[in-house]
Amino acid sequence: MLELSIGGQTYLWRRVRPPTDSQAALNVFVIDEQGRFVNGVKVEFRESTGLVSNGGTSFDRAAGFVAVPGVIVTIHARLPAGYIFAPGRVNPVSAAVGSTAEVRIRVVRTSAPQA
Repeated sequence: MLELSIGGQTYLWRRVRPPTDSQAALNVFVIDEQGRFVNGVKVEFRESTGLVSNGGTSFDRAAGFVAVPGVIVTIHARLPAGYIFAPGRVNPVSAAVGSTAEVRIRVVRTSAPQA
């Protein structure tokens, strides 16, 4: 239990999960046909419980999700203008956190980037 006093008010917090619960990360990389990371992809992680987490990619960073191992998430990616999913790729995809550490989504550029 954590107790904190602010401005004469006392607040108490208790941990919902035991501190022994392990957590695992799942990273989503979106890569173009030349092997470069794609900036500005909106990524949504949906758990079977209905919980949703959002993230985004940049030129040097994946979108990430952290959960208790074994949680199944469905990953929805919204591509920026000028990109489509590579042939044979599906959206959304599902992955088990802990069993899968990384998801790579391949895309193809359809137009030159806007300046």
